[in-house]
Amino acid sequence: MDYNCIIGIDPGANGGVSVCADGRVTVIRMPNNVALLSDALTHYRQNFRAVAFVEKLAIRHDDLQGGKVFRIRKMIANQEQLKAVLSLCGLDICEVHPLTWQSRLGLRIVGEEKSERKRRYKTIASELYPQVKVTMWNCDALLIMRYGRTMLESTQRKDVRWLAGNLIINSNNSIYNLI
Repeated sequence: MDYNCIIGIDPGANGGVSVCADGRVTVIRMPNNVALLSDALTHYRQNFRAVAFVEKLAIRHDDLQGGKVFRIRKMIANQEQLKAVLSLCGLDICEVHPLTWQSRLGLRIVGEEKSERKRRYKTIASELYPQVKVTMWNCDALLIMRYGRTMLESTQRKDVRWLAGNLIINSNNSIYNLI
């Protein structure tokens, strides 16, 4: 696939969307309204050959204990809603586990506290994308987008196989192709 628009999405409530199209990088705070998200993504689908790399929800065993169950169920519902919006917009989608993109970019440090990791990721994203105002809400989305670019440019057989097995092609099934 020859994509000219790569989208990175950190789907959390405090997450964001980053887009690299025409050599420009844009960031959008994750909208709390699916219509706003759909409008933004539809623009990229209509004007570019776009693919979205979406961080896959990761549930740890300790998340299922105590009062976190409700929050986890809400996150799963939001993740499914996001995938539905992406599909309806006709975007190709690739879900990626946090450990996968972090390890592939060489960012993973075992035992690192979350707040320390987020600050470090913000610094790294700022160095990679100095033209963007990098914040805590958009740094993961920028790095997920970077992961997508890395995978799409890779000629390593294992990367090509991983992409082939994880890429959901929606472009040919787009609702816009029916109109």
